[in-house]
Amino acid sequence: MTQNSLFVKVTLLFLTAIFFLSFIAYDVIKQNAVRLETLTVKRYIQIASSVKKNILEEDFEELEKELNASSLELICVGKECEIDPARLKLIGAVTKNFDTIEIYKEDDGHTFIRLDLLGRQVVIKDNISRQGFFERHGVLLLFSGAIVSIVLLYLVVMNLFSPIRRLKQRMEDFAGGDLTARAGLSCEGEIGELACEFNTVADKMEKLLQEKEELLNDKEELLANISHELRTPIMKIRLALGFIDGSKYKESIQKAVESMDSLTTMLLQNEEMSFAALKKERIKMSELYKKTLSLMPDNSDTIEVIKDDFEIEIDVRYFTMVLKNLLENAIKYSNDKKAVFEAANSKMSVISMGDPLEKELSYYVGAFTKGDKARLSGGYGLGLSIVAKILHKHDLELSYLHENGKNRFFVDFAKETAVL
Repeated sequence: MTQNSLFVKVTLLFLTAIFFLSFIAYDVIKQNAVRLETLTVKRYIQIASSVKKNILEEDFEELEKELNASSLELICVGKECEIDPARLKLIGAVTKNFDTIEIYKEDDGHTFIRLDLLGRQVVIKDNISRQGFFERHGVLLLFSGAIVSIVLLYLVVMNLFSPIRRLKQRMEDFAGGDLTARAGLSCEGEIGELACEFNTVADKMEKLLQEKEELLNDKEELLANISHELRTPIMKIRLALGFIDGSKYKESIQKAVESMDSLTTMLLQNEEMSFAALKKERIKMSELYKKTLSLMPDNSDTIEVIKDDFEIEIDVRYFTMVLKNLLENAIKYSNDKKAVFEAANSKMSVISMGDPLEKELSYYVGAFTKGDKARLSGGYGLGLSIVAKILHKHDLELSYLHENGKNRFFVDFAKETAVL
């Protein structure tokens, strides 16, 4: 969960409330304890003052009656009456007219009154705890109940949020590729309505993706059928030309057949890139260059310059099409009919001697677009279109530069995570 999560914010809010309530409870309990202790001391000082007369007059019979009426017990009278400080805690004392009254409290709640009257000591015990349980612990109980209520309220709120968490998880599953993920909640309430809307959108998206997949499969099958239908007559013409000898039209017919075969291949490659799925693998630039040369009938017009044999992650089959098209175009339209392949600084370049392009590079990457030289030489303007589509599939792009009488077409792999 992130810091901006609604669940995190609500949790922090409740924890803050519990912290401040606990702090207030501690302060109130402390003040209440001081208040109760002060009241206790005042009460017992009043009791001690009321029995002081009987003690001084040594009227112990009247003293006993008065003490019994208040549930008090006379423990001892005399100079040797002492209090055990290890067992009792002094909670209050007052001295007046050379007389001293001290109030002690025992751990079990009983209270002792010690009087020092002109050298005569008296100890009285209170057999009844004057503070009730709620009086002593009522504040603590109230604040404990409040904290428990907050915790229970937090659990209730978190339970109310659970449908949102489930809906969020289903959305993440759907976004991750699980097209069958649905909210699984009733349509009641605002959250339920949102869940039903998600289910509706998910159903529509799943249906659209299935239809798209079916269309792509149909398109792939159609292309295969078209390829077969187009190549079959071309193959028959080639076979028929094998039986023709010495005809002045044989060479021109062969060129026309090769041109038709090349156009058919490029058309199919161009359409294939609309739905092709990449199968990436790691390969060095030198290996890619060797694989590409093996697809070119005459590769003697290319020069290899490997300055930095870096490794890339690509679909090798499609990238050989890229390099093959770039090399063939470079040889075809260069002044010396040669091309240089260069790998350096995470860039793959194809360089050739020649004049600069007549228009911007973006013009040539469209299908069936070409310059005057290409038109005169019988080109179809599909090569760079196929190159651009394959590079786009790899999140790359073709760049162009003309300097020192040389045309340089290059791909910068440093702009994409394919460089390893």
